[in-house]
Amino acid sequence: MIDLKEIDSLAYEFYPKNVSSIEERHKYHESIEYNFLIKSLDEKNSIYDLNKLKSVFSTVETTFNVKIENYTLSSWLDRCHNWQFLLNENADTPRKIVMCLNISKIIPAYLVYILEVEFDEKIGRLKYSPRRNELLETKVYKQVISEIEDIISSLLTISRFPMHILSTKIMDLSFQDIKIGEFTYLNAFFLNSYNTRFV
Repeated sequence: MIDLKEIDSLAYEFYPKNVSSIEERHKYHESIEYNFLIKSLDEKNSIYDLNKLKSVFSTVETTFNVKIENYTLSSWLDRCHNWQFLLNENADTPRKIVMCLNISKIIPAYLVYILEVEFDEKIGRLKYSPRRNELLETKVYKQVISEIEDIISSLLTISRFPMHILSTKIMDLSFQDIKIGEFTYLNAFFLNSYNTRFV
């Protein structure tokens, strides 16, 4: 169980307080916190047994008869393993429903959520940025999410990150192109933004 009181102090271990990653880049990159983050993201320093981690994804694939795609962007310093699969793969629609499993690389926490995305053939781009669909999470695919969470917790010593605070801002931190005042808990422990390559 994640202690909400400890979450802020955990974030401050990986990101320098009141240092702009944009305007004070050199100082930011030399900070103890940033260098600890880089070290923590190295696979050889993984907080998980890598075989068990792989078992999570292979078990999900087998259980739901799906092909999971690894959309982790290590070159962007993603703070999580970002694995996704299509829920409506055979549907004849430009709207894609994507199940996302994010397992933080820096704290023992995970997220399971659904993104929707729609490609507009006429304009040749997405109609909107990938966005969470909480109605699908709590209604249509609630059981699927529950089963995935059971698989994760059975194989890893890990907690579900509190979804209700993901967009809450940590006002004195920044990262890459995320300015001070715009940095969230999603940014701290998982991703810069919700994303998918399913279009």
